Amino acid sequence: MTNRFARIYPMYFLLTTFTFVAGAIFLNQNQIHDAKIYLLNITFFRGFFTDFKFTGIAQGWSLTVEELFYLLAPISFILIKRSKIYLIIIPLILLTIGLVSVFFFKEINFHGFMGEMNFMLLYTFFGRSTEFFLGIFLALLYKQRPHIGFNGLFTYLGLFIIFLMVFILSTLKGDSTYGLHHPMGIVVNNVLLPAFGICTFFWGLLTEKTILNKILGSKLFETLGKSSYIFYLIHMGLISIVIGKTVGNQLTLFILLNILSFYFIIILKNPLINFKKTNVKAVTRIIQCQQIIFFTFHTME
Repeated sequence: MTNRFARIYPMYFLLTTFTFVAGAIFLNQNQIHDAKIYLLNITFFRGFFTDFKFTGIAQGWSLTVEELFYLLAPISFILIKRSKIYLIIIPLILLTIGLVSVFFFKEINFHGFMGEMNFMLLYTFFGRSTEFFLGIFLALLYKQRPHIGFNGLFTYLGLFIIFLMVFILSTLKGDSTYGLHHPMGIVVNNVLLPAFGICTFFWGLLTEKTILNKILGSKLFETLGKSSYIFYLIHMGLISIVIGKTVGNQLTLFILLNILSFYFIIILKNPLINFKKTNVKAVTRIIQCQQIIFFTFHTME
């Protein structure tokens, strides 16, 4: 768990800090107000507030969900080792906690803290825990039966179900912003898609030899996989906006963001993870990278 945190947090902290500092300097944002939101962001607490979930690095709300899972993972693993029934019981307990929280806080106007049902179900660990425990179930199943495969059946069936579920979500949109905000959309997004689509697809990738398996296992996709976390952090927000205004083409933007993500991997991520070996050279690289980002943003103003 410590190693996972070390892989996630340094880059998140660095890019979140850049986002708020750049906002204060170039966008003249309220620094006192932003200081409070900044603190909520770097501590992951913003993920419990409707009003703050998209602040800073907007997509970073999901890291609150992920880190809470890591926090509860040890006791969850102990219970699951005792009995597999806890794969069902723990998500139900977490969902119940979420429901009770919404019932209690919905009348308290505190920046939307656990105050909306859709927010709890879509943006918090209490509503999204099913996906994590489905992953644990898949890992346990693979550990027991690692060699069951049917020449691509599960791979392509899972892929088909994923596309089918996405199509269903698109038809459920109605008056909602997105289909997943519809009550049935929440069921599709939180349960049906991960259980029948993603798990089936992953099982196929684990147990079957297909063309898709070879492509995803290639050096190119291995490299993209290593930089995918940083791509996740920068594909929306200030960096993406600045580059997007420069190139004006979504495909070019996508390629450049992937190149930048890999560049960050080389000069930033490894030095930041290995705290004990961080030296003057590594710090110099970090400062140089920050200067490049700020200079690029400044020239776009």
